[in-house]
Amino acid sequence: MTVLDELSAIVGRVLADGQPHAVFDVDDDLREVLGFDSLAVMHVLSSAEERFDVLLDDDEAIASTTSVRSLASCISSRMSG
Repeated sequence: MTVLDELSAIVGRVLADGQPHAVFDVDDDLREVLGFDSLAVMHVLSSAEERFDVLLDDDEAIASTTSVRSLASCISSRMSG
C-alpha cells in the first residue's frame, strides 16, 4: 500500500465515526468539505505519526493537513528525507 492509500484508510476510519458510509476524495478539504474539527485533524495526525514513524507536530505538517493528498505528500517527503 502507498502512503496515500494508508492515509486514506486512516481518514476513512475517523470520518466513519461521524458519518457512516461516507465517501470522500483524496483532494477534498478535510475541514471545509469533510467537516473535520481540530480534534479529528489531530487524531489523523497522531495516527499517521504512529503508522509512518514520522513527527507531524510542527507548523508545516499542520498547515499541510488540508487534504489526504497534501498530508501524504508531507509524510512521504519526511520519510525519504
